[in-house]
Amino acid sequence: MTHKDRMQKIVANLFPEPPAVLARHATETGEIQLQHRLLEDGAAVFEIISDGVFLMSSQFHFGEQVLARHALVHIEQHPHADRRVLIGGLGMGFTLRETLDHAVTKVDVVEISDHVVDWNRRFFGPLNGNALSDPRTRLIQQDLHAALNQAKPGVYAAMILDVDNGPSWLAHDQNARLYTDEALATWSNLLLPDGVLAVWSAQREPEFLERMSGHFRDVEETAIPLPDPKGRTRNDYVYRGIRG
Repeated sequence: MTHKDRMQKIVANLFPEPPAVLARHATETGEIQLQHRLLEDGAAVFEIISDGVFLMSSQFHFGEQVLARHALVHIEQHPHADRRVLIGGLGMGFTLRETLDHAVTKVDVVEISDHVVDWNRRFFGPLNGNALSDPRTRLIQQDLHAALNQAKPGVYAAMILDVDNGPSWLAHDQNARLYTDEALATWSNLLLPDGVLAVWSAQREPEFLERMSGHFRDVEETAIPLPDPKGRTRNDYVYRGIRG
């Protein structure tokens, strides 16, 4: 079973009723879709589908919050004068919101999709506390790989990556270049000493964990138990490393 088939099966089991499609756009990397459904209790849920791959739901954002916390707890314990953070991937803005709720000085959020940015402003603002409007937020509408290669070294206290379902479960094949040894060296170079990189995954990534250990110290894999609407629990994972 492919990753795409696996995710579609999970979503179908959780939500047997089909969603209403609010927007669908063709892009250079495939199709991106925003859909909406009502739960049994009447709550409204938004979902983003990228090229047929389920990426996220507004119902389940605990993982995004935990991802940010894993990065930010470290910089709070090892304070920098300039607590600047980079987030790779805007999503529905939950990672950005959690980051802004901590004592950070500035947050650069990199998002290539005009549609995702538009949906945040039109639909998701009430869900994420209008995170894009926070004066500490700087939106960079650019390919993340290009943005990393253009950024100044030694700038960020923390960098948070959440653009795929994991280093080997990609929204787009080209995103594989974000998890290579070369990319990890770039991530490390952009961090301040004792800065932290945190990466989210929907599954265990032992090869990435080993690769990350070649560029960061104190690398760890943390399982995040996430309950679903049917009372079951599955694990997401956060991979975190510290620049030496």
